[in-house]
Amino acid sequence: MSRQRKSPAYLLHQATGQARVRINGKDIYLGPFGSPESKERYREVLQEARAMDAQEGRADMIEADEWLHSRR
Repeated sequence: MSRQRKSPAYLLHQATGQARVRINGKDIYLGPFGSPESKERYREVLQEARAMDAQEGRADMIEADEWLHSRR
């Protein structure tokens, strides 16, 4: 049974008052903290990150499958 990953947190960058999210070690600034625009951007960024993870996972599976077939 696989564990479901937790979504990255919607955070406040105190020095600038900006909302931010950290994805793969990089901070992405979303706009003024608490604003509807920053919350919408947060949802978009998460959706993009999940799509990228899914693509990478498929690519890894294809590479593993190709490697197994080449070993026969």
